[in-house]
Amino acid sequence: MTKNVQIDGSKITDWDSFHDYFSKTFGFPDFYGRNMDAWNDCMTSLDAAEDGLSAIHVLTGDVMVLCISGAKDLKKRCPEIIW
Repeated sequence: MTKNVQIDGSKITDWDSFHDYFSKTFGFPDFYGRNMDAWNDCMTSLDAAEDGLSAIHVLTGDVMVLCISGAKDLKKRCPEIIW
């Protein structure tokens, strides 16, 4: 099964807004470290609800697709985030 999550690229303007947006959208825990290691930990635990690292989950073997609207503008605005 595939789960789509819509990401509004216009809401991301820098690293702080990137972490704010993903934390809110995915329901990361209060102790989320707001760095790419912490983001990676949360995103790679989407199939492990018991880890408590996100509010959005998929079953092991299922697919999550991030649909980023405005990706071209986001890439121009924040090439260090989207490369």
